Amino acid sequence: LLGRLQSGLQPAGVVVGACKIRRMTQPRRVIAGQTHSVVRRVAHGEFLLRPCEFVTNAIRYRLAIACQKNPDLLVHGWCSLSNHQHGNVTDAVEEGEPSQLGDWMRDVHGPLAIALNVYYDRTENLWRDGSFFNNECHGEPSIVTQLLYTWLQPVAAGLVKWPDEWGGFMIRPEDFGKIIFAKKPKGAVFGGTRRPPPSDPDAKAAWLAKLNAD
Repeated sequence: LLGRLQSGLQPAGVVVGACKIRRMTQPRRVIAGQTHSVVRRVAHGEFLLRPCEFVTNAIRYRLAIACQKNPDLLVHGWCSLSNHQHGNVTDAVEEGEPSQLGDWMRDVHGPLAIALNVYYDRTENLWRDGSFFNNECHGEPSIVTQLLYTWLQPVAAGLVKWPDEWGGFMIRPEDFGKIIFAKKPKGAVFGGTRRPPPSDPDAKAAWLAKLNAD
């Protein structure tokens, strides 16, 4: 350890004097026109994305909003499993323009976490610590391989025999060229200053009833 410190290489979490030195996150490479395979995982592998009407519609809605806010981020494929999500996107910004990948992922997953925490009446982090994972896809063979990997996730996990049997939200080849309509789920809270649900069971039931009636 002393040799590493003397050479200027400090491991994560080493305390030098009164300052705690932490390892910096490596920068993410984002290039105009680059296609990515992206993954976002739920904390502790909990099944908080398991298919149901509310969760599936909330994911569809946030994807739609994120695409409206970041029109140069093109979505080719998507699959929401019970504890993580796979996507295939192209950052189609003009050369020299800032990437929309990070903003798009934030606009999908930030408000979605708020909505699902309210839905499940929980307050902990919904997503695994850290950022999303992205894998650059170079050339048609790589892009096709990653798309197949995304679409076959439910089959590979042994959940269904065919991808179209999976109840979670997906964007598949048959969706290419189609307009996917998304409506805000009834009672969904994606942000703002709405108060959390009361702790008293009767008061909470009344709160939820009013929320669903809005």
